[in-house]
Amino acid sequence: MTDPDNALVVRATEIVERADHFTNEKAMGYLSEAERYLSMASDVTELIDLRDSIACLMPLFHLARIQFEVEQHATLLRLKTQRRIGEWLSLHVRAGRPTTNITLDQIGLTKSESSRLQRIASIPVAKFDGYIDEKISLGHDLTVGGLLKYADAIWAHGPQATKLPSAATRDFGTDGRIWLTAPEGTCALEGYAIRCGRGVFHRHHIVSMNLARGNDEVHAILKRYPEEVIGLICPAHNTSKWADTPDARRVLLLQNIWRFGWSRMRAFVNGLPWKVHHPELTLEAMLDAE
Repeated sequence: MTDPDNALVVRATEIVERADHFTNEKAMGYLSEAERYLSMASDVTELIDLRDSIACLMPLFHLARIQFEVEQHATLLRLKTQRRIGEWLSLHVRAGRPTTNITLDQIGLTKSESSRLQRIASIPVAKFDGYIDEKISLGHDLTVGGLLKYADAIWAHGPQATKLPSAATRDFGTDGRIWLTAPEGTCALEGYAIRCGRGVFHRHHIVSMNLARGNDEVHAILKRYPEEVIGLICPAHNTSKWADTPDARRVLLLQNIWRFGWSRMRAFVNGLPWKVHHPELTLEAMLDAE
């Protein structure tokens, strides 16, 4: 990475000088190196350096009139790098506060940047890849702004911002909106299916304990009430079994994804040690269930 003839980091003063001698082949050489580096990088500072290095290459590509497809590849690599940074942040930052000794200031990120990167990381892998494939097939530019809008469309940021097109919410006479960030003391399923009931809230298992019968290892994990698969709900939603519907499960999962981040949720849910593989109990499957 320090070889001046094949370095990712391009100084701004060199861009114009080197543009005349830059070719598509040399550009792909830089990107191949960057891709290899991305596959090996594990430290967040390495990922941030890589992101910034690719950003330095982009003006050079433009000035050298590099093929559009090569520029798209560079942008895609930059988006993948940002996604990796966002995944790290979602595991180590909670509501703007670090859970490790590393602070945002130390790694050169603002709270606003941290939020944007985590929004990119929140997009499920299949949807991320699908979005990229669609843009490329249509010949559209790949942009960070476009990806952020796509993330917002998926998760509908903010309280009471996601709609559930279920008969239950329609029959109840609500507009079908539920909390993604439920206020303290509020049932996580307020506004869904039935009216909330008074009484002590219940810690509801999003992945049912009944499914873990005969699977001692998973049963022991769920018995500890891990916060990743727990939703705090009122007695009415708990006793009526509305909390076990696919729609309700999706709501509770989305709330926890918002709270803990996509990477942590996916690692926990998909990492449960089932004796027999349950594809319907992966995080992606439960979010897509009808």
